[in-house]
Amino acid sequence: MELSASAARAGERACIAVGTLHRWHRRLMRHGRLPAHMIGVFPPALGWVGGASPLDAAYVPPPPSEIPRLMDDLIACANCDLLHLWSR
Repeated sequence: MELSASAARAGERACIAVGTLHRWHRRLMRHGRLPAHMIGVFPPALGWVGGASPLDAAYVPPPPSEIPRLMDDLIACANCDLLHLWSR
């Protein structure tokens, strides 16, 4: 099910999907400074935050090859019925 405002207004629990996250990213970043090939997709190359290299960076994300699997795990957790019961 697509996460939508209509589902939220109806009091239904909507599920998140990878495609939903990519669409949100495209919408949020459409006027940003990212190159077009990096908008609405998982990062194609290793990057980092802070520092001159990954060795002294403040944050180094997982390798690009691992991101789809990790995002699938995160989305499964976010869509888990138990998580919604705990957050009430």
